[in-house]
Amino acid sequence: MRDRSDIVVTLPNLVQGARKVALGSRGHNSSVVVDPNDGNGKFLESSIEHNCFLVLSANPQIKSIVCQAPPVKYVDEDGVVRRHFFDFLTTDFDDRREAYVVKSARKVRRDHLEEFAAELDRQMPESFADGVVLVTEEDLPEWIVSNARLIHSARLDPPTERDQEIAERAEELGRSTTILELCRPFAPFGFRSVARLLFSGHLHQLDVGLIEPET
Repeated sequence: MRDRSDIVVTLPNLVQGARKVALGSRGHNSSVVVDPNDGNGKFLESSIEHNCFLVLSANPQIKSIVCQAPPVKYVDEDGVVRRHFFDFLTTDFDDRREAYVVKSARKVRRDHLEEFAAELDRQMPESFADGVVLVTEEDLPEWIVSNARLIHSARLDPPTERDQEIAERAEELGRSTTILELCRPFAPFGFRSVARLLFSGHLHQLDVGLIEPET
């Protein structure tokens, strides 16, 4: 019986944000996720944050994601200066920066957070971000999160020769087809290659919905 393994695992560098996240705390579904943009492990405070991060990391227009971004000062309705920590700060390839407030829909409606996010947007320094985005679980339907989870996972793998072969086969076909048919010569492999090709823009999903063999 072997007492060792030849498998080598490289742990990501953990990056703690400006707001410390307590892992394993009761009442919080906190997590650590690897960012495929820079390879760092980042801390997330809730399941909604986790799903939002997956969707952001699957967006090919976004080049960087800061989790638990540095605080921004604002003046509340009573004239008191306070600080707000944004859940994410993203930068796209046009260098547009967006600050994200990620909360449950119930809390947004209860605490009138749409108005709060709008006020943060008005007071936020232009040097920090170009706009504020409010996200709830209602903006993250299951099929979108599932697709994002697939693309996020596939991005963490290094590209393979099969990626190029599938891209070439798609070009040779010269027509729309299903993932199942596109990957038939490579079965049972190829699905994760398709995910990377969708992210890179070499392939395009024609119909909105879950990425599956019949897509």
